[in-house]
Amino acid sequence: MKFDPTTPQNASAQLVLQMNSVRVNKSGLKDLLLGERFFFVEQYPTARFNSREFIALGNHQYDIKGDLTLRGITQPVMLKTRLKPNSNDPRLLDVEAKTVVKREDFGMKKAFAGMGEKVMIEVSGQWQAK
Repeated sequence: MKFDPTTPQNASAQLVLQMNSVRVNKSGLKDLLLGERFFFVEQYPTARFNSREFIALGNHQYDIKGDLTLRGITQPVMLKTRLKPNSNDPRLLDVEAKTVVKREDFGMKKAFAGMGEKVMIEVSGQWQAK
């Protein structure tokens, strides 16, 4: 991420997620999610997000418009994001971002009992300027 809170219009972010790193409490469910019906990790081992625009909303809140690629399909998304200075280390930003996507938009099979069509994606971590 390139980010300066004084010039958010110049910010950019990229995220690459190794899909095998997804944590699920039940091994059978993880196998299903990473299999061909859903993320198809064997053919598409990563998910990617590339920002196009940061919109400052005030109080450390931002809408980040960008493109999400899952299963080789790219769709526009908006990440509702909080970029707040870390209370213990002012060089760090605490990052929380959320969006909701429809699995069908990324070529995943229809939902079945107990699994909805819309999926919440949440990212959290810390960022330090170089």
